[in-house]
Amino acid sequence: MGPIGRLLRLVLGAYLLLLGLPYYLFPGMSVSFLGNTYSSSYVTVVLASGVTLGFFAFYLVIHRASTTMLRNLNMWWGAALANIPPLGVFVISAFLGLGFAQIAVFTYVGVAMLMAGWRKDDGCEVLSPANAFLGKKSHFACIVFSPIDWAEKKAKQTKTNSLAPQLGFKV
Repeated sequence: MGPIGRLLRLVLGAYLLLLGLPYYLFPGMSVSFLGNTYSSSYVTVVLASGVTLGFFAFYLVIHRASTTMLRNLNMWWGAALANIPPLGVFVISAFLGLGFAQIAVFTYVGVAMLMAGWRKDDGCEVLSPANAFLGKKSHFACIVFSPIDWAEKKAKQTKTNSLAPQLGFKV
C-alpha cells in the first residue's frame, strides 16, 4: 500500500465515522443523514451497535472461509462476496427507512477503512477488523483501492529500476 492509497483510506474512514458519530454520541437528538432525518434513541443506538458487531462476526466467518474452503476463490469474486452484505443492508434499510442500519454500515466501513489505513492492510478493507483480530490477511481485493495500490507499487518499482543502473546496481 502506497501513501496515496493509505491517505485515501484514512480520509474516507474518518469521513464515514464523522457522519455517524453524532448518532451514537447524542441519543435523543434528530440526526440528518443522507437527506433523511432520523431520531436517535438509546434503543436505536443499541440496534446500530448490534448491526455493527454483526458485521464483525460475519467477516470473521468470511475471513476464516477465505483461508479454508474459499482459498481458491478469485480475488475479485471474493471482493464482491465481501462487499455485497454492507451494500445490501444499506440499500434495504434505506428502502425501509431504518436509519440505524444505514449508520451501522457507515460505522463498520469507516472503522474498517481507518484500520486498513493504519495497519497498511491492502486488499478488502471490510475484512481489516477480522485481519487484525485473527492476525492474517485475506487474499480478496478491494474494488476501489486495489488498482490504486497496484499503480503505486508499479510506479515505485519503475522508479527504483530506473535508478538502479545509475547507482551501479544490476537490474
